Amino acid sequence: MHDSLRAVGTWILGGHQRNSDAMETRCPETLHFIITTFIRVHPSIVFFCALLVIVGIPGNGTIFYIYTKKINIPVFSFFTKIQAMLNLVGTSCLLPALVLFKTNIEEAIFCKWFSVGQHVLAINTGMLYVIIAVHRYRRLCSDQPSQINIPVSKKILLGCVIFSLFSVTPHAFLINMHYTALNVTHDLSKCLINIPYSDFTEYAKKHHLSTMYLTWLMLELFVIVGVLTVLYSLIGKHVGYHKRQMSRYFASGQGRTNLSNPMVMFFTMTVIFLLSVAPRIGMAMYTRYSTYSQSVHHVRDVMIMLPFINCVSNPFVYVFTSKVFRMHVVSLFCADGREESTSPPSITVRTQESVL
Repeated sequence: MHDSLRAVGTWILGGHQRNSDAMETRCPETLHFIITTFIRVHPSIVFFCALLVIVGIPGNGTIFYIYTKKINIPVFSFFTKIQAMLNLVGTSCLLPALVLFKTNIEEAIFCKWFSVGQHVLAINTGMLYVIIAVHRYRRLCSDQPSQINIPVSKKILLGCVIFSLFSVTPHAFLINMHYTALNVTHDLSKCLINIPYSDFTEYAKKHHLSTMYLTWLMLELFVIVGVLTVLYSLIGKHVGYHKRQMSRYFASGQGRTNLSNPMVMFFTMTVIFLLSVAPRIGMAMYTRYSTYSQSVHHVRDVMIMLPFINCVSNPFVYVFTSKVFRMHVVSLFCADGREESTSPPSITVRTQESVL
């Protein structure tokens, strides 16, 4: 029994420091110590995982269900479902990889799985927001009859997935799993446990491959930020002009100004996405030129979990910006609530979006 418990402890804590001269004392291998130590060593990861399981996954599942069964606005509902699906699939695939990566120091596959998967999720989410911004711009600011429809959107998204897979392929070969020793206090004594982390291989650093790859990451981010900034600036200018024009004809100044609601919804989610991804890339650049020290351990845990903020925040953004979504959430979770229809069939798509 003791040997089995010791094996479990070695697997969860990643094994004790192999250098016996560096050991201050032997860490106990009880189940209680294993669990409490993991929580103390990775509090940010534990917090974000709990938040994703309690809020993120159920919230995005609700979004996907409502925009599949209750709200059906062409293209708009399609983008909403794709966004929720990205969050659900990405979170469901990456969280197990992260836990296995942080608890099993012998298997580098989990390290690569999480790092590459997070890059794929980030770049596809960023390109999805660009496509949404282009669609909003063409719908609000362009008088051309041709718009981005669902078949065209599917082809564009397929191209984005293929591009992202080619883009992140070098990632799997340039990184590897490393570990550092971290002091843990137990019964007024200290012992060392191994903390696994991902970093570029020595070959990649020596031949500047890591620098080139980080430059490519920054270029991707700058292109996405630049395109989104230009598009939303034009959209914001158009909406502002629309409000000023409508205020001349309506004493209340309301008119059809609610057309900006979908723009506010997607713009808010875009800003949250960019603010969560940028520090992650910045942390990768910082650790490229520095060693993984105990002082930056908790900061790094926070940075690798920040991109999941997008998954957690989406349900709140929809609740606060979409009146119809709120009504369907209430009717879905209230036993005595009656089902509401999104809008009468005679109302146009543009008016449907305006009441969101």
